[in-house]
Amino acid sequence: MQNKKYYLLILGALLVYLFFLHSEKLPFEHENLSLDVEQKELRKGIQEKMNSVTNSFKNSANDKEKLLKDKKSVNQVMAINYINAFRNFTDFLLCKTSITDWQNKTLLKSFRQKLKDVKKFGFDGGKKHEEYYLLHLQHCKSYLLDDKELYDRAYDRLQKTYQNIQPETEREKQLAKIIAILDELGGLSSQLKIQRVGISSFPPSEVKKMQEKLRQLYSYIKPIVRIPEKERTATQNRILDEKSEQMSKIDKILRESYVKDDDLIQDIQSFSGNLKSILLKELTHIKTPDIFALMIMWKEQSYLTFELRGVYDKMISEITTKLAFKQDNFPRILALASFPLFACALDYPCGSDSQLTTYYCIIMANYHACGKSVEDFILEDYISPNIRLDVDSFLDLLLENYAQE
Repeated sequence: MQNKKYYLLILGALLVYLFFLHSEKLPFEHENLSLDVEQKELRKGIQEKMNSVTNSFKNSANDKEKLLKDKKSVNQVMAINYINAFRNFTDFLLCKTSITDWQNKTLLKSFRQKLKDVKKFGFDGGKKHEEYYLLHLQHCKSYLLDDKELYDRAYDRLQKTYQNIQPETEREKQLAKIIAILDELGGLSSQLKIQRVGISSFPPSEVKKMQEKLRQLYSYIKPIVRIPEKERTATQNRILDEKSEQMSKIDKILRESYVKDDDLIQDIQSFSGNLKSILLKELTHIKTPDIFALMIMWKEQSYLTFELRGVYDKMISEITTKLAFKQDNFPRILALASFPLFACALDYPCGSDSQLTTYYCIIMANYHACGKSVEDFILEDYISPNIRLDVDSFLDLLLENYAQE
């Protein structure tokens, strides 16, 4: 019981430290984000309140200014259109494990473990599957400036490339607008989490000192907590009690210093609701299928896709209601087959060397997808014949509800 008490104390004392360590993203103005006057005023009010308690907007503005300064050089290096640059970026996101393993000299280690995990499902293609993996690695390496460029550096470079290309066609403009909305929603979501805890009345430097002290104390007593209580020495118990009491005091001071702004929380929620309405409206007359492709690969392509998950669930729910399906896993099974077919129907690349095929063949380690078009894989290997009509019905409603010009 005493062990449990110490674990709970440590966990509670570290929550604030860990939360604020990872929740610093704030929204900033996007050129591609279209808002009406009322929405702009609401957003302005949110920004003004945030600026009174944090300098994060200043940092965001500086980051954006740096991107704009780099715009000329970036576009000179890769003079491609917006959609292709975005697709290069999202395609590279599927390369993280391959590039990292290769540069760490652990080539095939992660993939072979994945093959071992899927073997029971009959997805493993053995040596031939590994050959596809090695071909994928060569494709991934083509995005690097040289063999020494790390994944994170290439990620930043490819992201910067598409961000600094001006969208020109209607498809590109819609994609840029949707990305801007998703990015904005992500920033607002992070800020909302912070505001629900509150902003400390202490200067940021003082908060960091207390957080660091908590981390040090935790590191000090962690080995002791792991020792069974009956096996601890008297000295170890004394140290554990002393350090735990220090953590509790710091934690109490830190927690009591946080003040919530309920009006700001309400404004953020209201503005987020407005943006979600704009997003759903855009999706009812979609011109670009890239967003739907991201919904399929949302786990592997984490960029911008957390907010997409909510949209994905809402779309499934609406279609499930129209088809009178029960709210169980069956509609999600249909969605897994219908969404990629929907993207293909909107002219998303779906050939045997496409990003979606890579996702199924390499990321999901399904050998049946390797070397096939997305449509052939879905219809021949991914679904059973007895649900083909249900997939067709689901796809028809996707096209009817979300592909209207």
